[in-house]
Amino acid sequence: SSDFLNQVDADLYHRGPDSGGLYTEAGCAMLFRRLAIMDPTEGANQPMQDESGRYVLMFNGEIYNYPELREMLEEKGASFRTSGDTEALLQGFLYWGTDVVQKLEGMYAFVIWDKQEKVAYTARDPLGIKPLYMTRKGSLVGFSSESRPLRRIAGSDIDRAALAEIIVMRFPTERHSNFKNIDMIPGGTLVRYDVGQAQLKESVFTDILESFQEDQSIDYQEALRITEEAVVESVKRHLQSDVGYSVQLSGGVDSS
Repeated sequence: SSDFLNQVDADLYHRGPDSGGLYTEAGCAMLFRRLAIMDPTEGANQPMQDESGRYVLMFNGEIYNYPELREMLEEKGASFRTSGDTEALLQGFLYWGTDVVQKLEGMYAFVIWDKQEKVAYTARDPLGIKPLYMTRKGSLVGFSSESRPLRRIAGSDIDRAALAEIIVMRFPTERHSNFKNIDMIPGGTLVRYDVGQAQLKESVFTDILESFQEDQSIDYQEALRITEEAVVESVKRHLQSDVGYSVQLSGGVDSS
């Protein structure tokens, strides 16, 4: 209902005061709040649809290699209406389908709705930097960047298993959110939900621990050089922005 969506919009307003967007049709409702970093023009607002109108995207995060993705897609014949990373992700899905997640470098959580097949796809970056929560109540499935709006569906009962882990380790592990019936989708996971069939399927597209490999062919100095290059390149990619940015230290003694 419109009242429910207005309540969800209020729940999420603090996540993005720059603009808000809503897409609804039978079987699907998508609500987005935007904090504009890449291409702050209205043309890059979300939810974003492709030119055919078949796919609708909501995306939170930053794709650091989007200039390279745009080049690859333009070589395939894609044309872009915006200059940011959101459309690069959407166009990438058009050409590569769910395999687009194998090509992304960045922090992200996204949902793509296929209007023709009535299927929703959602994914979270391999390190789980961007939050992504899910709840299911009968045939109703909800995804969100935080648990607050999902509590309007699942309720607010405390998950005592998560509470025990928070007391011991300061954070809940695996899929625990803090609330019963609300899961945190693990990093590197893709979820496909077929609304018509009410079928939900999860797959792990990247296990970050499996990417760690010991390389004894290099010495200590070479390892230092490679590490420094990786850190410098990572910082450069993180500084991509069409608006101002700042560097902020935490209040800890180590940062000071």
